Amino acid sequence: MVASHESLAIFGAGERRDRPLRVFVWLQRKPVGAVSMGIIVVLALAAVFAGRIAPYDPLAQEYSAVLEAPSRHHVMGTDNLGRDILSRVIYGARISLAVGVVAVLIGTSLGTTIGVLSGFFGGALDLIIQRVMDAWLAFPLIIFALGVLAALGPGLPQTMLAVGVVSIPTTSRVIRGSVLAEKQRVYIEAARAIGAGHLRIMLRHIVPNIAATVIVLASLTLARAVLTEATLSFLGVGVPPPNPAWGSMLSGKARDYMLSAPWMAIWPGIFISLTVLSWNLLGDAVRDLLDPRLRNA
Repeated sequence: MVASHESLAIFGAGERRDRPLRVFVWLQRKPVGAVSMGIIVVLALAAVFAGRIAPYDPLAQEYSAVLEAPSRHHVMGTDNLGRDILSRVIYGARISLAVGVVAVLIGTSLGTTIGVLSGFFGGALDLIIQRVMDAWLAFPLIIFALGVLAALGPGLPQTMLAVGVVSIPTTSRVIRGSVLAEKQRVYIEAARAIGAGHLRIMLRHIVPNIAATVIVLASLTLARAVLTEATLSFLGVGVPPPNPAWGSMLSGKARDYMLSAPWMAIWPGIFISLTVLSWNLLGDAVRDLLDPRLRNA
């Protein structure tokens, strides 16, 4: 018995030592995912340290530099009020990532809970939940988010809630499918045979085994959350001005000055596209890493 414990300890230590090597191999085999992760890390650091990185106050108006083209003093130019676009883009990363992370936490936690309950218990509960989800999915994502914001009013917390709520039905459907497949496995029957209750089976057996699906789903949902927030801000119902949200920077005067000052719309559009693309590519790479069927493909 002592020897077996020692061997298990050695095996566990070996597994821990191999983890950095596995990550390095994954970075080599998935260079697109590694680059995407690097971009996201840079954006996250810029959002956290925006107060130190941004060269100007994003709300400060300098009328002597109105619509100034990109230059040494203003790398990305200025807008129609003389505000530095680089500073507004950096602070806009804070808003976009904050909305994306909080919205995904809301949507993933609630959607996972609903999906696990629906898939595990089945029967009448599953039927009722799925019909509600079907009705929920009948509304286009943007239309439903607009309805939530129309009821709550514009603002950063309201936008986080609206973007998070619209991702619940899709998350719950995917998680329900995983739970339906997982609860048919032999170890679930073994847990029932030794007297494990429903709550223990769900928390100790099913949820850990669908964790990879939840992680991949959350990474892919983040891209959609960032894009949804930008769309709502572009329409004027998301994060209200003068807050430097990327979507609101694309609307209003940016459209009026598209020909004379195109940098007002080009830079926020580039960062929206880059962020959404990076989250999507990172989600694909994480899926390949966590799915044993795709790991060696």
